Amino acid sequence: MIGSPEDCWNELKPYIEELGVTHFVFRTHFLGMPVSNALASMRLMSDELLPALHAAKPAPLEKIA
Repeated sequence: MIGSPEDCWNELKPYIEELGVTHFVFRTHFLGMPVSNALASMRLMSDELLPALHAAKPAPLEKIA
């Protein structure tokens, strides 16, 4: 997912609330990209996106099955 923290949250929210996903794997660095860009992305995620992810309520297992 690419975009602002709000854009990413809007993309991730259904996975949490509707499917019960509790873990994600993020990649912030790609071949040829300056490390400073990856570090800036990691900082933005930790400051603005992760708090929303931690506060989200996953769907109960019964709803998923």
